[in-house]
Amino acid sequence: MQAIGIDIGGTKIAGALVDDDGRVLRSERRPTPAADPDAIVAHAVEIVRSLAGEGGIPPVGVVVPGFLDAQRERVYYAPNISFRDVPLRALLAEGLPGASIVIDNDANAAGWAEFRFGVGRGVSDMVLLTIGTGVGGAIVADGRLLRGGFGVAGEIGHASLVPDGLACGCGQHGCIEQYGSGRALLRFAGEIADAGGVGLQLAAARRADGALDATNVGRLIAEGDPGALAALGQLGGWLGRACASLGAVLDPRVFAFGGGVAAAGELLLEPIREAFHAHVPARGFHPEPDFRIAELVNDAGVVGAADLARARFAVG
Repeated sequence: MQAIGIDIGGTKIAGALVDDDGRVLRSERRPTPAADPDAIVAHAVEIVRSLAGEGGIPPVGVVVPGFLDAQRERVYYAPNISFRDVPLRALLAEGLPGASIVIDNDANAAGWAEFRFGVGRGVSDMVLLTIGTGVGGAIVADGRLLRGGFGVAGEIGHASLVPDGLACGCGQHGCIEQYGSGRALLRFAGEIADAGGVGLQLAAARRADGALDATNVGRLIAEGDPGALAALGQLGGWLGRACASLGAVLDPRVFAFGGGVAAAGELLLEPIREAFHAHVPARGFHPEPDFRIAELVNDAGVVGAADLARARFAVG
């Protein structure tokens, strides 16, 4: 059974026709008219119709970066697009009459894709953390996505990590996102550049480019610069500490890491493991999880969205 996945992001709407092995057969992308909810829905509908072609419309999964209700009918709030209490499923159904449609959170879709077709294959319990501008998350428990009583479980980036810590955009302080995100990595790199010593190359990159950003810090990490690696080590340390707390509650067999920062691979995983081992309760008396880099990367959202729709509407 083929299905269509639509991933509505802050800058682009991606769509794909996906087979039941998670392979992308056809894909389309369009810029997101982020300030116009009706235009967003219209673009999503057009992409679905284009991918479906002349035949009937297969099951459709649509995912967004925001909070959804437990019934998966409405988007309460999406920070980077103008969805505010939008009945998204009903609006999509109006444009796609008769189609089988599910909606969900984009991080849930990415986590589901990794669970089904990526680094989570063969396990029943997995946690995905997406390390980008912020920190997203998805939790698979006993083979099912954990959505919570109100539908908003898995917001790992906004779990508290540091009492009275740095202010977060969510309105609280000390969230994981402030210490384990791409923005946090750049902040750590700036502090190391200011201190001199191993930060000399970071400081030179900042002078040459006008600022430290994902490109120049990523390049220095790849080149093995000690200052950039120290910044990555700080990031991994906070993430490992967070995983120790998450592990005490969720007991996953796999922690997977996606997002742009995860391109650092083992250079990121090593400090995560070290910090996890330093903070995990009862170490040595409990099996320890694997730490892995996500495999699907750019296609995770559309593949997961399509598979959630297929699973919901599969016959037989």
